[in-house]
Amino acid sequence: MTTIGFRIVRLVAALPFLICIFLPITAVAQQEVPPEGVSNRGALYSYVTEDEVHLRWNSPLEQEYRGFQIERREAGRQEWLRLTDEPVTRVTEVEEIRRLLGNDADSFLTFFDPALTDIDDAAFGRVAGDAIARSMIQLVSVGQPALGFVLGERYSDSRLQPGESFDYRVVMITPSGSEMSWAQTDAPVTHGQVDSIPVPQNLEGKGEEESALLNWRHDAALSRSGRCVSYRVYRSEKAFGPFVPASIEAIIPVNINNEAPEFLFADRFLVNGTSYWYRVTGMDVLGFESEPSAAIEIVPRDRTPPPAPAEIEVRLMLEKQGLLEWQPVEADDLRGYNVYRALATDGPFDRIWPGEGAAARNRLSHLDDSINEGDIYWYYVTAEDTSGNESLPSDKVQLFRPDVTPPAAPQLVEAVANQDGDGIVLHWVENDEADLAGYLVQRTTRISGRGSETEVEDRFFLLNSDPLTVSTYTDPVSSTSQSRYAYRIVAVDNASNNSEPSEIVIARMPDKVAPVPPALYSAVLEEGAVVLRWQKSVEEDLAGYRIYRAASAPDKDSESFALVSTPDIPPDATQFSDNPGEIDTVFLYRITAIDTSNNESEPSATLGVRYLDTKAPKPPGLLQLKSEDKGLRLSWQSSDDQDISFLLLYRKAGSRDQALLWAELKPGITDFLDASVKEKEKYSYFLCAVDKAGNISVPSQEIAAEYRKPEKPDAE
Repeated sequence: MTTIGFRIVRLVAALPFLICIFLPITAVAQQEVPPEGVSNRGALYSYVTEDEVHLRWNSPLEQEYRGFQIERREAGRQEWLRLTDEPVTRVTEVEEIRRLLGNDADSFLTFFDPALTDIDDAAFGRVAGDAIARSMIQLVSVGQPALGFVLGERYSDSRLQPGESFDYRVVMITPSGSEMSWAQTDAPVTHGQVDSIPVPQNLEGKGEEESALLNWRHDAALSRSGRCVSYRVYRSEKAFGPFVPASIEAIIPVNINNEAPEFLFADRFLVNGTSYWYRVTGMDVLGFESEPSAAIEIVPRDRTPPPAPAEIEVRLMLEKQGLLEWQPVEADDLRGYNVYRALATDGPFDRIWPGEGAAARNRLSHLDDSINEGDIYWYYVTAEDTSGNESLPSDKVQLFRPDVTPPAAPQLVEAVANQDGDGIVLHWVENDEADLAGYLVQRTTRISGRGSETEVEDRFFLLNSDPLTVSTYTDPVSSTSQSRYAYRIVAVDNASNNSEPSEIVIARMPDKVAPVPPALYSAVLEEGAVVLRWQKSVEEDLAGYRIYRAASAPDKDSESFALVSTPDIPPDATQFSDNPGEIDTVFLYRITAIDTSNNESEPSATLGVRYLDTKAPKPPGLLQLKSEDKGLRLSWQSSDDQDISFLLLYRKAGSRDQALLWAELKPGITDFLDASVKEKEKYSYFLCAVDKAGNISVPSQEIAAEYRKPEKPDAE
């Protein structure tokens, strides 16, 4: 198990590989070409608080330079304003370094000669020139943000007003005194828009021996951007705090050998059985800390198992029983023992006593009453303590009961020729014997007669020398063979007992010749549907037909044809009706023939037809009229047609014979209240449906009634 939760000093001393600094390598637009020996690889990180804008950049530790000047400009402007009177440079005095870094100073100063009181450019260059040391300094700077001041990589701007937006850049002073743009913010920074660090997510953990192991989601993209490069873990013995740091140093996730650690933090020297609550915060490269994550509870527990049982013995008892015995284990917290069994020395082993979910039992023997003849059983015993820790397995012991009973003959054998290539595939129902070794497949071609007169000579030969462990077998018969093959299956168990042969099945390879394409001679529009007609095929083994359709367009090719006849059309049919749905569209049709061996012919000639919907929809039905307080309410049952666009309601009033269009209704409506009625006058109604193609249905049934306003019941 790999954990990252130790002091950064140990990382500096131990990690033998290069750790890349947090800031990504990006180019700044219109930068000057760097002088020889200087690589332009900076990116500028910013963080806004209520009073200041804080900046952090990455300096070329391995190269010489005189320092950095900080500049800003109003967003959208071209002119830069210099904020620093003197360049920002490294701190060289050891005393000042200790003041800035406090207790963390040794993590940085350990790279240099302890006798130095001033780390000048020469002394710094000797250390930074070593790739590993340079990488370790960069790693330490991630966990100790104050080191950015020591390295001359930080600046804070407080000379601004709320709401002001600026671009910032860092200008490097090269050894020759020239200036070059080194790093720049990738977006304007607005004073007053306070930043925040993302809260760590998915905190989880588990309790181990006197320790708690924690993990959470580490976002590599946030780390590379500098927004969240390290973490702090806090612990409490109460659910709601107070929480105190569980580690003095920041936690920096590091991949070792290109593998992420299983846990990001390990909290040691805890008390088993005690509840601890943890939460985590994230920190950026400037040292600003996020809000804490939600707290989780972890309980360390005893993980030390008892000794393994010794002196295991087993012997056969009666017909189907095996007796195991062992010596007691010396352990103060012993709960009991578990017995495991397998059919091979290397397993897999299953616990057979006590049962699934039951606790271990404290007795020194077990009687296994499920011993099958012919099986070799392997056993071992473990001890278990009251904390659920299980010991290593005891020595294994073996028990064997000879097998003389053959398995049953295989049932429901089928033989089917492969339609797509060589081979005849056999299937049968698996035997349920526990000691089954597999199956033997036998074949003969000595077959005479047809149908009920078929006879097979008892002269079979074996196709497989080793028993099959599955209930299927493919005989690699050539696809061109037209011989008949007879098969039977024999089951064999682990004791080499053979069953009686199964029933005999006969198969042969299929016909591979496709039918002749049908002659499609007509594609016409009849009663709202496309009707296709073709000449009946004369193939003797014809199984049916398939219709394919495509919409005609310049960008359509043969692959756009789709099957529209599902299931296949019967072999005696000579026409097919299709409703393609898209009105005023030219559709292309083809037909193929299918034989009993599922061979499909080439497609017929293509015929096209323009689809126009000319079929009128059905009118609404079951009209009813009812007098209500506000008028006559007409209700009806919707038409079954799916392409109804709207309904037309007609009304006759009194003795008039002429019906007037009274309302145009949406297709989903099933009732209408006619409030324009007079007391004791007769009204009649009928409906027509109009589909999306403009076809109008015949009128529905006409219904009439005299309007009489319902009387209100007398109040009691």
